[in-house]
Amino acid sequence: MNPMPKYTYAVESLWAAKGKWVALISGEARGFAYGYYLGRFDERSGPANALRLVRSDGMVVDSASQIDDVSIGMIAGMPSAEQYEGAAERALERARSIRAFAQGRQSRAVKGGS
Repeated sequence: MNPMPKYTYAVESLWAAKGKWVALISGEARGFAYGYYLGRFDERSGPANALRLVRSDGMVVDSASQIDDVSIGMIAGMPSAEQYEGAAERALERARSIRAFAQGRQSRAVKGGS
């Protein structure tokens, strides 16, 4: 029989708009939490929140900074100016839709809380 581990682990993401860390998973064994953290870390190719792996005693075991750049996927060669401009326009459109969604949620919360 395996003894209970001394610590459990959580993977947290920084909710930049609120300045708060939000647990994506918690209460997990180190191996599982670290694997989840690495999986989330590997899929970060565009704008992404900061991530951290936290032990149950509060110690931050590993962390990854937020990513603010937008990448343009290319197999080989240099992207053209038009590709960058197109990617920037799509990123701005995505930002507008995210902002509209967040403002809609906020206004519904205010109306519901009255």
